[in-house]
Amino acid sequence: MFMALVLLLAFQRSLSKIPSLRFEGRRCNYDNYSVSEGGYLRLADPCVRLVCRYYHKVLLVNGCPAPPNSSDPDDSPYAMYWPHCCNRSAA
Repeated sequence: MFMALVLLLAFQRSLSKIPSLRFEGRRCNYDNYSVSEGGYLRLADPCVRLVCRYYHKVLLVNGCPAPPNSSDPDDSPYAMYWPHCCNRSAA
């Protein structure tokens, strides 16, 4: 009985660390990030791209390694965000 209570408390504590995901006003709100329908956000830490599919109630998360041709030709050669951070995190 005591062991079951300890496991339940540990599970509840781990759930409290999961970032929230909400779909509101044609936006995907995840943790402290907000992405509009069809839009994306490229981050450096964590090294991911968030893509909002509001009408499907889906937030796509692309990590590393990045698919081929993922970078934007307008990206700075010194860019630190996804997918450029994949090369740095692999080193």
